[in-house]
Amino acid sequence: MSFPLPLPILTCQGCSICCRTQPHPPFLPQELDRLPRALARSIEHLVLGPEVEGGPCIWLDDKGLCSHYEDRPSVCREFEMGGEDCLTLRLQHLP
Repeated sequence: MSFPLPLPILTCQGCSICCRTQPHPPFLPQELDRLPRALARSIEHLVLGPEVEGGPCIWLDDKGLCSHYEDRPSVCREFEMGGEDCLTLRLQHLP
């Protein structure tokens, strides 16, 4: 996919489109074991339950930041700011 330029990606601040398009952190079931117990219990019904669409993520705070950033799932850790997935989401969902 080619992207119209320019799409300046200098920071995630003020964007959070990757978090606004899914209703909960995209944990793999095996990742729940590394979370603090209370935090894992609070989301396991979402992660292990039926697929839900829409957003924003329940961990996204009112400033557009992850409220549990240190405990975010591997998908979020590996998401590349300004990468192809980021740019695709921005083109699809941002004005």
